[in-house]
Amino acid sequence: RDGSVISGANGSNYSASLPGSYRVVVQGGVGNCAGSSNTVIVTQLVVPVVNILPNGPTTFCTGGLVDLQSTVSSGVLYRWLLNNDTIAGAVGAGAIYRASTSGSYSLRTTHISTGCISTTAPVVVTVVQNPIAILNFSGSINRCVGELVVLRVSNPGSQLIQWERNGQIIPGQNSDSLSVTTSGNYTVRLSNSLGCAGIASVQVSVNPAPSVVLSPGGPLSICPSSSVLLSCSTNVSGGVFSWFRDGSVISGANGSNYSASLPGSYRVVVQGGVGNCAGSSNTVIV
Repeated sequence: RDGSVISGANGSNYSASLPGSYRVVVQGGVGNCAGSSNTVIVTQLVVPVVNILPNGPTTFCTGGLVDLQSTVSSGVLYRWLLNNDTIAGAVGAGAIYRASTSGSYSLRTTHISTGCISTTAPVVVTVVQNPIAILNFSGSINRCVGELVVLRVSNPGSQLIQWERNGQIIPGQNSDSLSVTTSGNYTVRLSNSLGCAGIASVQVSVNPAPSVVLSPGGPLSICPSSSVLLSCSTNVSGGVFSWFRDGSVISGANGSNYSASLPGSYRVVVQGGVGNCAGSSNTVIV
């Protein structure tokens, strides 16, 4: 090759992989003479070097992606590979591939003018799993004013915890439980060190107590063996009425009116409406 002996090339065939001027000399026959062949010139086509340039971080959270771009944008056919296997639908694709799965990505290019094939060095993409948030709560999430709902994360692990109400961060609430007394959509957000987050939400309804007003139908100072009619007005229809005298339930007194014939402190409790909450009236002293 190029006038120099090729070491070890002693057969009738030779596979030339380098450019140059090749000939072969055969020695033998009568007198052991040497004869030289014609010269064959091998040229090596210039193949552009192709690399992959990510347009962003190659480690990201579930649901993210990164565009991988070839440094050669024309004159080639593209075959994108994932873990050395052809990606379905990515044969003959463009110079950009949008990667959203973990693995080793490379690009095999066929140069149109020469037919030469080259494969890039791999680019490793790592997709980090988002934490899974599981939200539990004690009792019902449909409560009355004054009652408490405790929301709890059942799998906090070592994740960072942040509670939100109606999409707004609740300052200082970073523990695995939250005590709730106000209606709203509550969300817990678990975040790992890369900022990947998992969320869980629940709608809590805190219902108002019925409005109850107790009115006497006459004078509250009565003679023995007489009575005064106490009437209850409320904003709840179909409620359950419970009348009290001096703090004790009056047996059988379940209507919206009560005729009081004994001295004492009277009030009525109405239960019903949204959430089946209970509301107490003002106190009337007979």
